[in-house]
Amino acid sequence: MKITHQLLIALLLIADGGQAQNIWYPQSPSPAGQILFSVHFTDANTGWVVGGAFPSSTILKTADRGAHWNPQSGGTAQSLRSVYFIDANTGWAVGTGGVIVKTTDGGANWNPQNSGTTQPLLSVYFTGAGTGFAVGSNGTILRTGDGGVSWNPQTTGITQILRSVYFTDVDTGFIVGGSGLGAGLIIKTTNFGANWNIQNSGTTQNLYSVHFIDANTGWAVGAGRTIVKTVNGGGIWTLQSNPATQNLYSVHFIDANTGWAVGDGGTILRTTNGGANWNLQNSGTTLALASVHFTDANTGWAVGDSGTILTTVAPVELTPRKFSLEKLVVKENLLRFSLIRRVHVQARLLDLRGRTAALVL
Repeated sequence: MKITHQLLIALLLIADGGQAQNIWYPQSPSPAGQILFSVHFTDANTGWVVGGAFPSSTILKTADRGAHWNPQSGGTAQSLRSVYFIDANTGWAVGTGGVIVKTTDGGANWNPQNSGTTQPLLSVYFTGAGTGFAVGSNGTILRTGDGGVSWNPQTTGITQILRSVYFTDVDTGFIVGGSGLGAGLIIKTTNFGANWNIQNSGTTQNLYSVHFIDANTGWAVGAGRTIVKTVNGGGIWTLQSNPATQNLYSVHFIDANTGWAVGDGGTILRTTNGGANWNLQNSGTTLALASVHFTDANTGWAVGDSGTILTTVAPVELTPRKFSLEKLVVKENLLRFSLIRRVHVQARLLDLRGRTAALVL
């Protein structure tokens, strides 16, 4: 049956637009679906993802927000667990077997560094071109002051797994982890790692990730949907309630209010008030997510199992246009439109009274 209408075709973006919801969609998976452990971006366009499982490491780079991910050779067969860049050229990745690799040309070449350990390294962080830390199993803490030419072990007496390290300045840093009777571990240094002091984390769950936005305000996440926050440099850590039901493996904030946490079962949480309220977001996957990184409130990535790479990008405003369509055959005509870049859209056919005549997609 043919009908004649004048229709308003409105392209309505389903995007954050400053509200509490990001729209996540998948990007190209890694080769052979290798597990991905860490993502880091230096700006909204340029980023790296690392992962893999022995005997094959994975390093992927994008220069176009993830529209294309290009493999790089890391020069190692070890699984890479963490990546960190201080600018578009200089970065480090660490992994199993005590492996540390460094690039000074954006990843075109990765060169091994001597870590002095065979313990798995799970996190790396640099405060500048020279000063950095790597942490891992069996209480391993390595420090460098020369960009990794030499890495020096630090003695703390801690034997638990250390999973994440973050520094707020060259002297002040935090490490989280824990295992067994030492779960819920948080330690802090104020003297470039010369001494590390245990803090009361307020939890007995293993912690997997820590992130600070200044010297006082930070969050850590972990097993059993644990989220803890401090506003006084770790003097007190307070549990935050949230609707997740799974372990959380990574947390990232862009300011004192806006942050994300990801974990098992495709869990993505977002807060816009410093964690007073956390809201679940639809990731579109049930695979575990191991790492999350944002460059602004709308542009971010999450990575995880089976080569999963998810992204959410800033909304684009589209002005509806009017078309006079005659002899429109319902379910037979094909409406075409194109966008200058990939976004999630919803197309509705509206009649002259502004009522939805059909939901196209």
